[in-house]
Amino acid sequence: MGYEAYIFAAFVFLLILAVIYLNHMFKKSRSEDGSRDERERKLYVLYQNLEEEMLALDDDIKRARQEADEKLSRMDEMLRKMEGMSALLKVQMESVREGFTAMPDTKAEAAKPEMAKRELRRAEEKRAPRKRSPRADQVRQMREQGMEAEEIARALAISRGEVELILGIGR
Repeated sequence: MGYEAYIFAAFVFLLILAVIYLNHMFKKSRSEDGSRDERERKLYVLYQNLEEEMLALDDDIKRARQEADEKLSRMDEMLRKMEGMSALLKVQMESVREGFTAMPDTKAEAAKPEMAKRELRRAEEKRAPRKRSPRADQVRQMREQGMEAEEIARALAISRGEVELILGIGR
């Protein structure tokens, strides 16, 4: 047995070492694939959670907008009432300046709201008559029927600002 047997044994030994090394590397890449799959799964779960939170946020925004719109409509109603009261006070102030008082002399007269309305009409009649556009008349008529500014704007195909302007000028 010569040196060839030793060379052959060394070659077989090297082959065994190569197989062990390759087996070790193959197992290592498998475990990395498993961790990559785990990371992808976690990322997918995170994406789903983010999407759910975004939907919840959209719902919260819609709810907040509805609440804000309701409060805005209540404030508009209060503003309209206050403007009505202001107009009544202006009429009373004008009547005081003209030399007579529109304020009732007795408590019985104070209980009559028609008196305030009459005084308001008198003051309006004193002003010069204005030309009214048919569209403005339509807007006012729809408002008297109880429609909101947005509904009137949609029905007449005009902007909400224009509707509010017409209603504001009419006061």
